[in-house]
Amino acid sequence: MSEKRLTYLEGLRGAAAIMVVLCHFGYAFYYALYSTYIWQANMPGNLDAFIATTPFNVLYNGKLAVRIFFLLCGYVICLKYFQTKDRKYLVNGAIKRYFRLIVPILFIEVITYLLMKLGAYHNGPAAVISGSTKWFMTFNESTPTLLSLLKETLIDCFFGQAKMYNNVLWIIKYEFLGSLMVYAILYVTGKWKYRDVLYVILIILCIRNDYVCIFIGMFLCDIMQNGSKFVEKYCKNKFILLFSMIVGMLFATYPAAGENLEHTIYQYLGVPMVIIFYVIGSTLLFWVLLNSERLQRVFNVRVLQLLGKYSFGIYLVHFPIIATFSSWFLVRMNGSIDYNLIMLLDFVLTVPLVLICATIVTRFVEPLGNRLANYVLNKIMNH
Repeated sequence: MSEKRLTYLEGLRGAAAIMVVLCHFGYAFYYALYSTYIWQANMPGNLDAFIATTPFNVLYNGKLAVRIFFLLCGYVICLKYFQTKDRKYLVNGAIKRYFRLIVPILFIEVITYLLMKLGAYHNGPAAVISGSTKWFMTFNESTPTLLSLLKETLIDCFFGQAKMYNNVLWIIKYEFLGSLMVYAILYVTGKWKYRDVLYVILIILCIRNDYVCIFIGMFLCDIMQNGSKFVEKYCKNKFILLFSMIVGMLFATYPAAGENLEHTIYQYLGVPMVIIFYVIGSTLLFWVLLNSERLQRVFNVRVLQLLGKYSFGIYLVHFPIIATFSSWFLVRMNGSIDYNLIMLLDFVLTVPLVLICATIVTRFVEPLGNRLANYVLNKIMNH
């Protein structure tokens, strides 16, 4: 695959990271962006409730962003293998995966633990002010202990459910176990002639859980790398791409709450199947990106490439910052000036703080994880 293509995938990762930040900031302080109900709106003219029921919600659609992460996970892991057919790459990647992730995760979990011990989490009082009591108030309520910290960091993040400290780490289990399954499947079936049958079976079996997009990413990568005739015949057709884009946007921007959709375009999709809708939508949009040079140029812009480079750091640090600093700012300023002006100032201060902390994680913490992973790999291989 060309350098340009790798670049636009990195840009897509950066865009998805920003979507997650906007999602959590929006749900915390403008809950109608999730619920769609006017009586929960905070923006002038109930604009937040309106945006939630239109395709404009793509700007902060966290569920869509997560499916993009999963698609990229499956696609990018497969990419190098299909280019080189190097099974050693699969073994090395599987061995290093846990150790590469554990260092930045331990770092952010310890920071979260200390912030909770210091009483720095103000998401409860902030949720009362913003009206996000059903969502934002529910986080970081437990009493932090060293035992629970170690358990969540070393075990629950990778094999269970991480929810006590940094709730966004729930995604790690799927990325970790999903990537191990990808490595194993490629190792065994990478040279099978009819391996696409296995992809289809896995996709059908996992259609209602979050591994499905990882397997779809595998399938799409195999098609793009090895299905040249199919790609040339069906994937470059402008009409097919345009139709896929429109249908993909419809499914991908389905309101996350799945409620209050009368008199919107989404009512015609029938019974709400939110996760399946996002799987369909994200897959179609990702497929269009893989085959549209015009869209690739959008994600090739420098700013998105930089955000892609720092995306894991952004993902790790943003929620603790929103639940501490951003929430404290709202509680401190509440009543002094208009709510929306407070939140504008809050957002302007929060974004650079997230980027600064993400830069620290990316430049200084993630490399330690890479070193640990390489050290463990060398020990195992030289044993």
